Amino acid sequence: LRLARTFQEVRDKYGSPILITSGFRPPAVNRAVGGVSNSQHITFKALDMRPLDGNFQKLWQVLKASKFTGLGDGVSTGKSFYHADIRDGGRLIFGY
Repeated sequence: LRLARTFQEVRDKYGSPILITSGFRPPAVNRAVGGVSNSQHITFKALDMRPLDGNFQKLWQVLKASKFTGLGDGVSTGKSFYHADIRDGGRLIFGY
């Protein structure tokens, strides 16, 4: 429920459709897509997403101002998605 509420706040602030490309992944699926063994996706605490209007910069700014505690920037390394999670602990921003 916390993940859904946090994402809804991002959707409201972004104001345009956001495509979720990954949410919950069982361990076997997570391994198949190259996810790390302690992935937040396994416990359904993470989403990967991209903006349907193509405004990655705006979405990244909204994500950085959100309550998500883990943010992954796949866009700056040529991938077309951002990762956001509600991991415990302080804020962590990382690249792919």
